[in-house]
Amino acid sequence: DLADDPEVAQRLIELKASELQSQAKDAARRHDWDLVDAYVRQVDTLGREFNNAWVMGVAGQLQELAQRRNMRRFSKEAMYSSRRMQKRHVSSQRYESSMDHSIADDCDVPSFLSRKSRQGKALRNKGDNS
Repeated sequence: DLADDPEVAQRLIELKASELQSQAKDAARRHDWDLVDAYVRQVDTLGREFNNAWVMGVAGQLQELAQRRNMRRFSKEAMYSSRRMQKRHVSSQRYESSMDHSIADDCDVPSFLSRKSRQGKALRNKGDNS
């Protein structure tokens, strides 16, 4: 059964998280910060419940931005993050076998397969202290 496939299950979680981020973006544009906080908590809960490091990382970044109550910054990040989760390419088994962010740090991983917790921020190499 396709629903029992772990890769499909993780992809469905990412799509649900993407939908919640889009709803949070819309709530931020209405300055409904209580609703924004509720959506971000749902994203975080989803990531924790299904042990999805990427979703948890995005939720953490969105929580930081939501605390600032800056509608433009939050909306922009939520929009790009949601879009990235929604439209990401499904990678080969080599990259998909781990939800560990250290894989995203691997120089051999093409940028279109990377999963960043915050969009627009470059991934740093492990030896880079800058």
